[in-house]
Amino acid sequence: PRDRKYILDLLFNGLRRLEYRGYDSAGVSIDDYPTSNVKLAFPLILKAEGKIECLVESVTKTIQELSLDLDSVFTEHAGIAHTRWATHGKPDACNSHPHTSGPENEFLVVHNGIITNFEALKKMLKGKGFVFESETDTEVIPKLAKYLYDRRVAELADESAAKEGMTGDVAAGGVCEGPSFHSVVSEVVEALEGAYALVFKSLHFPGELVACRRGSPLILGIKVQGASDTPTASTLASMNASSVYSQGNSNKPAEYFFASDASAVVEHTKSVLYLEDDDVAHVCLGRYHVYRVDRDHPSGPTRAPTHDRVVQTLQMEVHQIMKGGYDHFMQKEIHEQPQSLIGTMRGRGGPRFLSSFC
Repeated sequence: PRDRKYILDLLFNGLRRLEYRGYDSAGVSIDDYPTSNVKLAFPLILKAEGKIECLVESVTKTIQELSLDLDSVFTEHAGIAHTRWATHGKPDACNSHPHTSGPENEFLVVHNGIITNFEALKKMLKGKGFVFESETDTEVIPKLAKYLYDRRVAELADESAAKEGMTGDVAAGGVCEGPSFHSVVSEVVEALEGAYALVFKSLHFPGELVACRRGSPLILGIKVQGASDTPTASTLASMNASSVYSQGNSNKPAEYFFASDASAVVEHTKSVLYLEDDDVAHVCLGRYHVYRVDRDHPSGPTRAPTHDRVVQTLQMEVHQIMKGGYDHFMQKEIHEQPQSLIGTMRGRGGPRFLSSFC
């Protein structure tokens, strides 16, 4: 088990490893307190303008005000954190990540990249009654997730009622299985245009995380307690750990780490899985699964073949990874310019336009 202090320190240190990229604000989301009643595991959002240490001070103050115990122990927990470099809206706490679907924090998202069709999505969601608080392109994502989730739950309830010959009793007292977390996220990303690396956390799916990417890097780090640095296939199949940490029913607890750069996870594990464009990775019930979004036939996610997602071992140390194998950061930035340009223009030009830069 891990206590709240460990979880927060892990998230803060991950952000510190990414400070070299530059940023103007930061934020984090954790659960309020451990509980077996998943509906009470309310996600807290804590954000601050300025350096990471400003966020640390703000979180410390808020925890004291809420009388949350840093020694509270979690056997299962999903936390997310993010540093933002302003593109849409000024640098402040409101515009920083994570962004939420609404007051209940039903869906939370951290995002790297730019959503080019956010204005059309925002207009549609406003027409459905959603209220926006920030100036960002990212805020449409968790709100779209809530809209699609609620719509799917209503559809499933109607289908179940019709199947049982009811007209509402299912919603009132019957059982209606809702959509899976990864299916909701897959439907969200099918509607997005642009470049993104996303990690989702949800009140409806405690202890779970879903991450996806298109045009922006994203990795999954895997740490199995008592295992070698590179878990075997049998070890991975037998793991019973959920999200960031879970004791589960296994004698091998595990931790999972989603990050945009290996420097944020290498101090915890050197076993990583590199996600590809249109991958949707779901950490749930002690295992991870990688699905594919088929944009040509958007009928739902399909499971990616396991041989396409090989767990690799990082060979470099933290300082080497941060510099990407180059002698210094300026050299690294120069060599990354072509890929940065492609990422910037993704969603703004056709395939022929982008291919000219490859």
